[in-house]
Amino acid sequence: MRLNQRPFITKAHLMEAYRWLVIVCGLPVFFAAAVELYASPTNLNLLLLIVFTTLFASRISIKFPSFNGTITVSDSLIFVALLMWGQPAAIMTAVAEAIALTIRLRSKLLRTYLFNITSSTLTTWFGATVLFETFGSAETISHDLSAFSFVLAMCLLALSYYVGNMILTAVMQILKLDISQWKTWSQYYLWTCITFFVGAALAGIFVKLIFLGGIVAILLVAPIAIISYLAYTSYIRTVDALQASESRFRSSFDYATIGMGIVSPSGDWLEVNKSLSDMLGFPEEELLSLNYRDAIHPECAVDVQNNVDRIIDGEIPAFQAEARFRNRTGSDVWTMLGVSTAHDSQGELRHLILQVQDITSRKLAEEKLWFDANHDALTGLPNRAAFVARLKDVIKWKKRSKKPQYATLFLDLDGFKIVNDSLGHAAGDELLKSVARRLLDCIRGRDIVARLGGDEFTVLLVDLETIDQAIIVAERIRSKLSAAFEIGDQEIFIGTSIGIATSEIGYRTADDMLRDADAAMYQAKASGKGCYSVFDHDMYSNAIRQLHLANDLRRALERNEFVIHYQPIKSLETDKITELEALVRWNHPTHGLLSPADFIPLAEENGIINEIDNWVMLNACHQLKRLQADFEELRDVSVSVNVSSRHFAQVGLFDTAKNVLMETGLPAANLILEITESAMIKNLTNTATTLRELNFLGVKIALDDFGTGYSSLNYLHELPISILKIDRSFVARIDTENEGIEILKAIIALATSLRMETTAEGIETAKQLDALRSIGCRRGQGYFLSRPLPVESLVEYLQAERGQVIPKAVSRGRLRLVNL
Repeated sequence: MRLNQRPFITKAHLMEAYRWLVIVCGLPVFFAAAVELYASPTNLNLLLLIVFTTLFASRISIKFPSFNGTITVSDSLIFVALLMWGQPAAIMTAVAEAIALTIRLRSKLLRTYLFNITSSTLTTWFGATVLFETFGSAETISHDLSAFSFVLAMCLLALSYYVGNMILTAVMQILKLDISQWKTWSQYYLWTCITFFVGAALAGIFVKLIFLGGIVAILLVAPIAIISYLAYTSYIRTVDALQASESRFRSSFDYATIGMGIVSPSGDWLEVNKSLSDMLGFPEEELLSLNYRDAIHPECAVDVQNNVDRIIDGEIPAFQAEARFRNRTGSDVWTMLGVSTAHDSQGELRHLILQVQDITSRKLAEEKLWFDANHDALTGLPNRAAFVARLKDVIKWKKRSKKPQYATLFLDLDGFKIVNDSLGHAAGDELLKSVARRLLDCIRGRDIVARLGGDEFTVLLVDLETIDQAIIVAERIRSKLSAAFEIGDQEIFIGTSIGIATSEIGYRTADDMLRDADAAMYQAKASGKGCYSVFDHDMYSNAIRQLHLANDLRRALERNEFVIHYQPIKSLETDKITELEALVRWNHPTHGLLSPADFIPLAEENGIINEIDNWVMLNACHQLKRLQADFEELRDVSVSVNVSSRHFAQVGLFDTAKNVLMETGLPAANLILEITESAMIKNLTNTATTLRELNFLGVKIALDDFGTGYSSLNYLHELPISILKIDRSFVARIDTENEGIEILKAIIALATSLRMETTAEGIETAKQLDALRSIGCRRGQGYFLSRPLPVESLVEYLQAERGQVIPKAVSRGRLRLVNL
């Protein structure tokens, strides 16, 4: 036999059988009542009652919200029919009510109509039978019973009607829902007995009024009853609306994802939801024993309470703001706190409603974004933006308070590049982090250390009694950073150059102070590194001058303010001119004639050095070509042009030289380009390529200031260098040191072995000239031979050597400068 075999008789079968049992039992009773009523005289009042019940009474109900039950007027009218006209009248009234109810339910099944009709018939028959068997006929009950007996009769009627109705409908409910008899009765029928008792009481009152006062009493009572009914239904609707609102609020309150609490005006928690308890880490019972102020962070408590007081005083209806709470463990909980009010019907404040949304994650994310935007990722120190913002605040504060001083220290690490290039970027990063830690050890808590980028750091010192304190800190930093660093298994030594800018200058902007500290740092580097330099008024004046010069320099070419002076380079054997070195000068409209030392570094910083180099090359070649046309002795003379190291390292110098030679018609062999020894080493790869291209073109290369840089013999051998220009420092030693001659001999011997010419620079005495001739130096230049000359003076110089008058062809117009 299969265990899952479907049973032969199901609950549906039982329900169907029960329905037909009720129908079969009820139909004879219904027909008997109908026949009996039909045989009696027609009663117009009964007919009106039945019609009223059918059309209206079944729709009129009175709700009792306290036990969720309703009293329909039709129940009272059925009891009225029973007491006034007997059992058949009551059964017909109940049947009319059942038909009207079934129609309203839109049922189309005949068995539903039959079941409702017969169940109402049996319920009414049962209640009437019990009542009449106990207290007699309807007339006896209505007229002859004492008040007490009449009340008992009404109670028996209600009880018997309740029992009959419950038995008939409860069985169907049990079969349909498959629940126990007790649960069915307690859940669906326990409180319905009250509706039958109230209905019986109303029917009893109505019948007594009829028999005591007749229709007049009914007419007098009816308006009162109608008004009372309308008022009561309005009240019930209001109660329903309040209950619905309370239910919605309760649902929103209990299941809200944000914390919610109800607080008394004094601040005590009255109710809290689970989200708020979980957010603050308190059990609900413990939280309810606290005041809401106990959970607010002390830093936020005053502002929150001030706003709450304003709400209580009626100044504002509500407020919303960020506020920090403290959870049970003492940790901060960032929230968006909203506070509103709840009033009673008289408008009096009942309580406050707090909505607490946890925004801790958002605040942490915002703080991280802010930290990342204002701090260096490697060292964790404030970055340039944060440092400048803090410095701006200090400058503003200083304008209001003149006493405390402040200073900015600008640090650049000496030797960091060597560490980075030799040990790698990872070692360099570790070194920077170690430097950051040591810098923090050198300052007070209110001071700031920042990393601007690379190996540059800044320190802001505030609340200084004297500026000398800044120097003490600088010395402390220099000492700290000069100690060995342990990076991996390497012991590393570096130093630092420090520039100091102080509030004594009276800065108006943070950028100006940072700029001057940077300038002072470069002054420290120029002084030999590993030291500090304080930016003072003299340095400030020089910085302002440099700023103005930098601005004027950009338009100097347009205004044709540059001039070329030529210093002859002579053969020490024949005393004839072999070269002319073109030296650019700036004829400034305010400062007069400026030497290259005053503006070439500015030109390199501002990126216009290439334009100046190109201008000098073009005009020097033009002027030499014109001079050669008038002075035959200059046919083999070359012009030497100094070229910036940056220009050599960039692409384009070869094309510029080629174009200049083509435009001027000057042979390539008559053009010499000079580069310093140290500049050549800076970017050897690009420089070597450019040198080879120029050599292929026929242009000669001179290595300027030889002996002061770091060139190796290999470079000198491999690169196409034609001339070594011996630095003036070696020539100057001839007058004071015997060893100077030996060094010069070695340089000349080296040049000779490499098939290079030598030119001695800075010859200023006859003794130097004689010594150079004696050791075989073939060419030289210097003030003893000739100062640098403007082109007009050069022409006079050449004419004087020739012993002739200046040719008319050599005029200022003929030798005018050419703009690019």
